[in-house]
Amino acid sequence: MKRCSLKSKTHAAVCALALAHVCFLPSVVFAALPEVETGIEVPEHSRLSRAEFVSLVAHNLPEIARGRITVRRAESESAQTLAIFDPQLAVTYETLASRARVENELSSGIAERYSHSLNASIGRLFASGGTLTASFNQSLTRSKTPYEIFGETIEQGVPWNYGPQLTIAFEQPLLEGRGRRVTMLAHSAALRRAEAERVAVEQQISAALLNALSVWLEVRFAEEEHLLRERSLARTTAQLEAAGALVEGGRIASYELELFRERVAAGLQELVASRVRVQALSRTLADLVGAAPGEQRFGSGAITIPPDELDGAAVCAAAAARSPEVLAARAQLVLAETAVDAASDSAKATLDVWGSFSTGGLDENVGAALAQMATFESIAVMAGLRFSAPIRNRAALESVKQAAVDVDRARLEVALAERAACFAAMDTHEELGAHRDRYSLAAYRTGAVERVLDAEEERFARGLSTVQQTLDALERVEAAELSALRVRLDGELAFRRMQHLTGTLLSESGAAVDMSALLSADGTGAP
Repeated sequence: MKRCSLKSKTHAAVCALALAHVCFLPSVVFAALPEVETGIEVPEHSRLSRAEFVSLVAHNLPEIARGRITVRRAESESAQTLAIFDPQLAVTYETLASRARVENELSSGIAERYSHSLNASIGRLFASGGTLTASFNQSLTRSKTPYEIFGETIEQGVPWNYGPQLTIAFEQPLLEGRGRRVTMLAHSAALRRAEAERVAVEQQISAALLNALSVWLEVRFAEEEHLLRERSLARTTAQLEAAGALVEGGRIASYELELFRERVAAGLQELVASRVRVQALSRTLADLVGAAPGEQRFGSGAITIPPDELDGAAVCAAAAARSPEVLAARAQLVLAETAVDAASDSAKATLDVWGSFSTGGLDENVGAALAQMATFESIAVMAGLRFSAPIRNRAALESVKQAAVDVDRARLEVALAERAACFAAMDTHEELGAHRDRYSLAAYRTGAVERVLDAEEERFARGLSTVQQTLDALERVEAAELSALRVRLDGELAFRRMQHLTGTLLSESGAAVDMSALLSADGTGAP
């Protein structure tokens, strides 16, 4: 007959012994068993602790990559708003050559004029809203005009004249509204938009990390479930051997062995199904950490229900203060308040002071002309005040009202987010406490059914119990163990949800990963 196949590295000895009882009993005890693959090969290097998994998955989540791009774009837009403070340099050159006929009492003929002009200026805006500009102009001019004297035409003109001029001008707003503050409003708004984008990305990352940790826990659960079913199959095959001995002793009918045979076949079916689940989940886990296609990754460490360190009120307060959803709502509130500042400034008056100082020269010799400019032989000083105030600026006033409405809406969203986070955290906290109670009861139940199984096995060996009673006891033990395992999984999943709600999922994961570093330009958040 065909040999059974059960390849499990972890419980190889137990399973080999169990299936040896099944596969090598005399034909009167057990008929041929189809060959099936139920074992799981787990290379040691493919196991990941929770902290290792979080460190790896944090660098491979698509949400991280998308978030890094979003944050980089927002930060670039913020830096771009500072371009208004960059010095501006302007240089222009102009030339003129003209010939025109003139006819009047004093002149008759062709008048000529030539000029070259070079203008250079540099200026910049300051955070106070003031501007400072320095400009230099160098002109070179020459003209010739025909004059008629006593019937004789004489061309009179001037040689090339050099006319340098240096001017320094400034303008400074004196009022904060529509003046000094408005200069930085665009940058402040861009900074707040960037922060809002970062908080929204962190919210998405925390949710994605929670889902990834759920997969890690599902893999651990599937592995432990597989081992549990292997132990259950080993117990069943041990009872099958004991039943075979009773058949040979004539103490039970051989047809009763069919109940054990059916139970062993069902156990092998469950093992095959659990092996497929483990392998599928392990490939999902490998994809989350960026492993090559076809590779598998498994978890390490037991599934546990961590101790409760906070009461319901403290959990509520923590969620209302640090929940990713609450932080995102608060970032939108700050952004809305920035819009109020911008809208209110457009409805305010302005009062600016301005002034300029010029010095220049004019001479046929360029050196002499520059000397005149440097010694302030020819100067001009101007100064003044400029006042502007809107009169019934209804457009600006309505903009202020609309911005205030947006702030009220954002405040409402913050309050609703805080309330929702508090209720969700308290529900999860109570759920976590219920899972701890359930696990205590599940452990008690498991101990009770194991004692019942020990008693049934002893009674069955003495011929005082039936095959069905023994099988029922075996199934109760397996069901109790599976229930305890499921309660542990539910408990740890609830604990991770509470960490997400209180904003501590990443910081308390044990992984040396910093969110700010993950979202930096190069994404260096590795431990």
